[in-house]
Amino acid sequence: MAANAWEENMCINFTKITLEDVIANETDYLFVTDNDDGDGCLSQVGKHGGYQPLILGPGCESFGFAAHEVGHALGLYHTHSRHDRDDYIKLNPENIPKEVEDQFVKLTKKQNENYGLPYDYGSIMH
Repeated sequence: MAANAWEENMCINFTKITLEDVIANETDYLFVTDNDDGDGCLSQVGKHGGYQPLILGPGCESFGFAAHEVGHALGLYHTHSRHDRDDYIKLNPENIPKEVEDQFVKLTKKQNENYGLPYDYGSIMH
């Protein structure tokens, strides 16, 4: 469902593949799993080659969580990590739980070019 939304709004197609496809072609692929270890919702940012997990653990079943993690796999960072975020939002570090502090690191312009796009307060990547 979340992958469909990305396909409908971007020039990208997701194709379901089998383990045999991976073995035969040494394919780069996104492996969507519910990860019974309870690791929550996560994906690496961008393509890393070969096996790349996209984890949608317990509590991550909603469209919003899934679409957000697919966005990371496509190379998108959090909107609130933009190099110019301080022009748009006030970050209160004392309100950020220690275990997610890394989710709020501000990127440099070189790491995350915004191409002149305005800050999107309603972004799925916020």
